[in-house]
Amino acid sequence: EGGGVSIEAYDIDPERAAKMANLVCYKINEMNKEMFIQNRKGLLEIYKADLQHLAKSYAAYMDSSRMVRRKYNVYSYTEQTQVMIEQYLIAQGKYEESKAKYEVFSKSYPASDTIVMNAKARMLGAEKQIKSMTNIESEMNLPKFREGIDNVISMEQNGFRLIEKIQLLKEKIAGIESMNSMDYETIMTTEPAFPSDKKARPVRWVIIVTTVLITLLASIFGTVLIELLIPHLKEKA
Repeated sequence: EGGGVSIEAYDIDPERAAKMANLVCYKINEMNKEMFIQNRKGLLEIYKADLQHLAKSYAAYMDSSRMVRRKYNVYSYTEQTQVMIEQYLIAQGKYEESKAKYEVFSKSYPASDTIVMNAKARMLGAEKQIKSMTNIESEMNLPKFREGIDNVISMEQNGFRLIEKIQLLKEKIAGIESMNSMDYETIMTTEPAFPSDKKARPVRWVIIVTTVLITLLASIFGTVLIELLIPHLKEKA
């Protein structure tokens, strides 16, 4: 009932019979434990191999991230982005202001006048600064910096995902290793075997019954044989 198994043992000694039944339960439990231990060992080997692979992948991503940071001069992209955008907006504002002044002064004064020349110089300087910030060939420019940020963020996000997987694997490994020090039962025993009130002698009982059956069959066979032979003996006589 309930998918359980009832184990009984018969012996002339009730105490020994109970011990035999309990020994079967103990042996099943020990075999299950050994099987679980072997399974845990195999699982640990798989998890540890995966952990080493993930650690190598994480180290590779971090090395690539450092190389990309050096290549694109990306160190603290949040602060750097803010500073570069502010510098670009300032340069754009200076350019628009100097351009407007140059246009006004060039209409009111000769081209050789100092005021016109200074306004033009400021306009050209601001324009040059804007071009340097947008020219892909310059050391520090917005397109190159943006490309570097995209590459760095992509690599570091992959690295963060690997860290989460590494942490999860470490927790699984720690959980499996902690089970090795635990003593637990793999089967649920509702009640242990106990000696029977009556002594059972199954071997002697079987011998007696078998002997009686053989004697009975031999008697029947002999009687039938005699009944069949008597008519033939009378005819010969």
